[in-house]
Amino acid sequence: MVAEGWATAFRRYSDRYLADEARAQAAKLGIWSSSFVRPEEYRTAVSTPAEARGSPQRYATPARANAAPSQGCVIKGNHSRRGEWIYHLPGMPYYAQTRAEAMFCSEAEARAAGYRRAIVR
Repeated sequence: MVAEGWATAFRRYSDRYLADEARAQAAKLGIWSSSFVRPEEYRTAVSTPAEARGSPQRYATPARANAAPSQGCVIKGNHSRRGEWIYHLPGMPYYAQTRAEAMFCSEAEARAAGYRRAIVR
C-alpha cells in the first residue's frame, strides 16, 4: 500500500517503508496526488489540548471551514485582533460585518474547534 501511494510509512516503529513512500510521493501516486495531513500529525494535533498548543485545533472541522450558510451552517468563526478565535451567531451585533474564516452548524461544533462565543456588550 505504501509503494502504491495509499498509505504512509509508520516511522514510529520502523523505517522499512521510507524508500517506498519517497518513490510514491515523488511520482504523486495515490494520496500523494493532493495535499493532506499526515496521520501522525493529525493524531498529535488532536491529542494535544488546544490551550497547550497556543491556538485552536484546526483539524476538527475541515469540511465546515468552507460550508455555506445555505447548508444551514450560519455560525461565523474568525480571529480577533488579539488573536482570539471567536464565533458569532446570527442576530449578534456585528454579525453582518463579520468576515467568516470558518462556518459552523452548531455552537458545540465551534467550541470543539477551539472557538469561544463573542462577548455582547
